Amino acid sequence: MIELVVIVIILIVIGCVKVYHATQRQAEKEREYVADRRMCRCTGFCLIYDIVKVVLVLIAAGAIFYIFVSLAIGETIGLRHLGNAKFWITAITSAVMFLPTVWMMIFLREKKKR
Repeated sequence: MIELVVIVIILIVIGCVKVYHATQRQAEKEREYVADRRMCRCTGFCLIYDIVKVVLVLIAAGAIFYIFVSLAIGETIGLRHLGNAKFWITAITSAVMFLPTVWMMIFLREKKKR
């Protein structure tokens, strides 16, 4: 039984590594394509691309945040939490702790680039 669990864990790790490498290759192609578009001065395309990318990142971050807050209050994931006071207290407290951390990470990254 332990061998089966170890094999499953190894397969999950291998799958995650393969997905990571594939997304890194795709991200490099995307960066190159967008850089070419910026050189061609396709400002409309670049603006729409940036807006769509920000919206998708915010949706993904919100979904992940919602899942973790739902699990933190000890409930299953569902839309019924939006009326739960315990959910909102946990969400606001988490955001108050999380947002300064993200801000500092961005600030230090920008400082490192200079």
